[in-house]
Order: sequence, then structure tokens, then C-alpha cells
Amino acid sequence: MVFDAFEGLRTCLQDKGRYYDDEYHKHVMKEPGEVLKVAEQCELIYGRRSVLCATAPEDICLFMRCTIPKTGICEKRFHGAARGSECGRDKWCIDGLCVHKRSGRKSNEGQLSNREHTFKQHSLSYSSNQQPAN
Repeated sequence: MVFDAFEGLRTCLQDKGRYYDDEYHKHVMKEPGEVLKVAEQCELIYGRRSVLCATAPEDICLFMRCTIPKTGICEKRFHGAARGSECGRDKWCIDGLCVHKRSGRKSNEGQLSNREHTFKQHSLSYSSNQQPAN
């Protein structure tokens, strides 16, 4: 059988590797937006050479518009930057809000600002294949 060559090598579940070493902590102690800058997030979502469209820094937590590489046009679908993305001087995105970093990593879950609440209501009024007009 083809898999006979790998007999004895399929032990990944029994591996007693060092999973909680410095390398592990280097990655899990950071928010996703600290690891991937906003420009990298655009490229991951839309492809190479996608860039962030002109947006007020504090707004990227709710809607981060990126260019479509083939056309250079700013995408109209709205999505927020990853948690921990920079959104101003000493500020980062936490749960869709741009907050001071000194606020820590506390979750603001369930506490919607008026602006966020309005945005969520507005975005829910469109079907999945419709896009809001500018």
C-alpha cells in the first residue's frame, strides 16, 4: 500500500513537542492586527498589490476599504480591520472600536457605540449580493 512507506511516522498526535516555548508566546501574546499590519490585511483579503483606501484612521475598525488590484477601485464592501490594528496614535482596534492602547485587551462585547449600532443596522439592511451606494 502507498502509506506503508510512512509506517511509524504518523505520530503527530503523540509528539511531545515544545508547544509553549518562546516561539509560541511570541505569536499568541499579540493581537492579529499587531502581527499583520493593515496593508497586509488588504493583500490577504483582496490579493497582492491591494492597498488601504483613504479612510480616517479611527474608522478602519468598523470599515476597512481596500483597492481591488486589477482595477485599483476601492471595494465597497465593508469589514473592519483585525483586532489590534493601529487606528491612530497610541490607539488600536478592539471589538470594532478604536480605543487607547492603555485600555488594555478588555473586550467591549455587548457595548455598542451609537455609531457602531447605526452602522450595523445600516449594513444589515442590504442583502448579501447588494452593496450600499456611496
